Amino acid sequence: MVEPNIPPHNELHFLQGGGQMGALIRSYDWTASPLGAPITWPNSLKTSIGIMLGSPYPMFVWWGKEMIMFHNDAYVPVLGKRHPEALGKSGPVIWADVWEFIGPLMNDVLYNGKAYYFEKQLLIPERKGFKEETYFTFSYSPIPADDSGIGGIFCVCSEDTSQVLHARRFATLTKLSQMVATDRTNEVFENAAAILEASTNDLPFGLFYALSVEGRTAELAGIFGLPQDEQIAPLTISAKPGEDTAWPIFDVKSEENTLVIVDDLQKRFPPLPAHPWDEPVRRAAIIPLLKPADNQPAGYFIAGLSPRLELDQEYKAFLLLVAGQVTTALANAITRHQEAERIKKLVALDKAKTDFFSNVSHEFRTPLTLILGPIREILSSQKDSAVGKELKTVYENILRLLKLVNTLLDFSRIEAKSMEASYEPVDLSLLTRGLASQFSSAIEKAGLTYIIDCRPLSEPVYVDVSLWEKIVLNLISNAFKFTFEGKITVALTETAKHAVLTVQDSGVGIPEKELP
Repeated sequence: MVEPNIPPHNELHFLQGGGQMGALIRSYDWTASPLGAPITWPNSLKTSIGIMLGSPYPMFVWWGKEMIMFHNDAYVPVLGKRHPEALGKSGPVIWADVWEFIGPLMNDVLYNGKAYYFEKQLLIPERKGFKEETYFTFSYSPIPADDSGIGGIFCVCSEDTSQVLHARRFATLTKLSQMVATDRTNEVFENAAAILEASTNDLPFGLFYALSVEGRTAELAGIFGLPQDEQIAPLTISAKPGEDTAWPIFDVKSEENTLVIVDDLQKRFPPLPAHPWDEPVRRAAIIPLLKPADNQPAGYFIAGLSPRLELDQEYKAFLLLVAGQVTTALANAITRHQEAERIKKLVALDKAKTDFFSNVSHEFRTPLTLILGPIREILSSQKDSAVGKELKTVYENILRLLKLVNTLLDFSRIEAKSMEASYEPVDLSLLTRGLASQFSSAIEKAGLTYIIDCRPLSEPVYVDVSLWEKIVLNLISNAFKFTFEGKITVALTETAKHAVLTVQDSGVGIPEKELP
């Protein structure tokens, strides 16, 4: 663009440069405005325009009682569709949509010489064809006239809309990431709805639908920002072909980062609630909540879109991140439910095993004891005969079998808490370290970290060695059984009156109701 020549007057040096706006100011017919030709302008106005055009920060100057507007290139994005018509026009006309807020301030600056400063102030201009939620940091300062009084207003401003939106959306996502862990998928939807209910500026309303196992129906599992209305929030949405549904969730592709806009809400439903703004919500987004395992939907998130925000890439990214956080919580709930079910099965198997050992050991012990008596009597009379030597082998093996049965019985007694102990002083650290080391190979092969921290104690400890052995091996065995990744730690420490054995693992843990 070739800029028009500036008249060769030294008084007009303030109109040099300034990029696009400098050229527009120079080419504007000021003789038809209340200001007249630039050569006649007051020095204070010339100086202010020179400073404004030379600044990289968004600035404007309003001059005179009519508040005639000048602005620089950096201020053009703030004006939006008002550019370039705003140049030379009256401020109250250009900013009529926000005049209720800024008008009294401007008059106070112009007539009383008072300066103002606002940080991240909410303003609702119509610069993109709709009332827009925006935030600005700006200052209004009086410009002295050449003779006396106030000649105009000088404004320096910056738009903070993106920073404000980013901060509040980040706070929402943080709260979602900190949702209480649960093994119930419907509870995930309920918790997410409770958190998002406080984010009405970005999400005026929301619906969560959980997909049935067969995938043909979706049940309402979470709702916020809307009344329980069967028309806009039906309890069930069916996938039957040709059926007229409130929300076309089954038409949405099950693909990652999918976001479908429904922009005819006013035709689909009765008047929607208008909150937090005066205008009702006109559009909504439908996002599938995909299971990480098979990339199939576990449900759908329907999000009302703010009528005062542009659906730009940042808004879309926020919606997808909200859905992603809910999807992660769903995946964790499914995993926890599966682990809980597995633990239930293992506990049932454990009980069955204990009952079996108890019953079998009792059944085995009685006949074995009855067999040993007669064999012992025969051996006492024929121990040197050929029959006696054969019977001795039988006798020794029956004793070994009885010992094994007694071990099973001891185990069942431990489980039934009816074991009697026989105490003796032992080096508990040495004993425990030896028992724990028996698991080293198996645990390390499973890819787990195994730490044995059994420090020497100041004195011997009275324990039943056989029972201590069973306790230590049982604790480590259970830790190994229920730990699939992470580490297992066996530690023996000393307090003023006790020796303390601790077996810690990073496994799924014991349900609270099973702790007793």
